[in-house]
Amino acid sequence: MKNLKEQTEAKIAAGRLAKPEFMKGVDDVINEAKAFEQGKNAIKVGQKAPTFELPNPVGQLISLDALLEKVLL
Repeated sequence: MKNLKEQTEAKIAAGRLAKPEFMKGVDDVINEAKAFEQGKNAIKVGQKAPTFELPNPVGQLISLDALLEKVLL
């Protein structure tokens, strides 16, 4: 009896033969997820963070720029 990994690999191989275009799309999504997980698009040390707003504990939006102004004064 095959283990789960072997069964999964066999299903993937069968899918590649039966629907190569579909499996290409699946591979693209998986590769994109791996790149995201590895921080491919993360800002680097020394780079400026993009501007954004998030709610504070009472629900008011506060921007990164506003917080930095308070800290740098």
